[in-house]
Amino acid sequence: FFKQEYFEEGFKYLFNNTILQPNDHGAGGLATKDGSSGSMQNFITRNNILHVRTPVAKSILHGTKGFCDFDYDLCSGTYPNGHEVNGKDGTPTYSGTGFDKTTMTGDFSLTEGTAGYDEGAVVPNFIEEFEGSAPDMGASEAGAPFFEYGVNAYNCDEYVNLTTEAENGQVAPPAGAYCLGAEIQFTGVPDVGYKFTSWGGDLSGTENSIPMMMDEDKFVIAYFTELPVYTLTTNTAGNGHVSASANGDYFEGDEVKIFAFPDFQETFIRWEGDVSGTESPIIISIDSTINITAVFSGEGDGIEEEIIKKYGFHYFPNPVSGTLNVSYELLQTEKIHLSITNLLGQENAVLVDATQTSGNYTYKWNVNEASLQSGMYFIRFVAGNNQPVFQSIIINN
Repeated sequence: FFKQEYFEEGFKYLFNNTILQPNDHGAGGLATKDGSSGSMQNFITRNNILHVRTPVAKSILHGTKGFCDFDYDLCSGTYPNGHEVNGKDGTPTYSGTGFDKTTMTGDFSLTEGTAGYDEGAVVPNFIEEFEGSAPDMGASEAGAPFFEYGVNAYNCDEYVNLTTEAENGQVAPPAGAYCLGAEIQFTGVPDVGYKFTSWGGDLSGTENSIPMMMDEDKFVIAYFTELPVYTLTTNTAGNGHVSASANGDYFEGDEVKIFAFPDFQETFIRWEGDVSGTESPIIISIDSTINITAVFSGEGDGIEEEIIKKYGFHYFPNPVSGTLNVSYELLQTEKIHLSITNLLGQENAVLVDATQTSGNYTYKWNVNEASLQSGMYFIRFVAGNNQPVFQSIIINN
């Protein structure tokens, strides 16, 4: 069943499928579903059986957009005018038994002499070998071995059965028939709010990914437990705010990204509380109740002012539309990082990132070469182990 919009312009190739519509509900043929339709374009079909409920239902629905080439298909319903020049009309007559879940094999082959039997087209590099005078339409070739389904299809002569049990999660791979002697890697997949704890049945242990040999029928149980829930609370000190959506309850192991947004002409300084650092945004992995505070300039602790005075840090002009001049003085050898950031603290340009000896330094930065949009940015200055200094600047490009 394919339904698409007009803007999906890539070519699609659909060869040798048997599409069956249930009698009571469900999608129809190509680009159709109950009560609505889709516009197909750039579709090429060959050798498909498009078996819908009634002859007046649509085996294929094609809009006016794009290119389509429908041909050599067996359609029990209607299809667009001008297509299926070599196609066949009518209800398919199957000689096979359909799909057998026990053996994981399927047979929807057509009865000899009925519509679609030996009436398909050879598709180079796809359908070149067949029984009879031409390929059959549909997924099953009459006279050929049954199709095998699943990850171990065509790999073995004997199957064993896997049954599974899980609550608040799933066992992967799922229950079904598997090749005798195959080694299967099992994984416990928890539902939201739960975590895998252990295996039961024919598996044991607490590793979430574990192999087992399918040397006989197997029964696997996956056990899950509910994750603890912790509260994250954010606060601010000074002139700014943080991501309001960050506050709330989270499952253990959740990760939360939090931004610190300084007010106009203010600066984010650091995080305090259960998280420290000067970067924004930060990503917090929830493992307990967390309470953090974003500290902005305007708090009155004077730390930034002390750093600016100590290093003689200054810059001009502001606003700037050409060359920005940044100067500072070092009294000893220190690691210096000087950069331009946006309002989220993301670096747009790095002017200095090096260990420098004592002396006076001046850097000239050509704003026009940075390809930045006009607006407010920050000059970020980090000297040694001191906290970063953020100074706002207006760029006019």
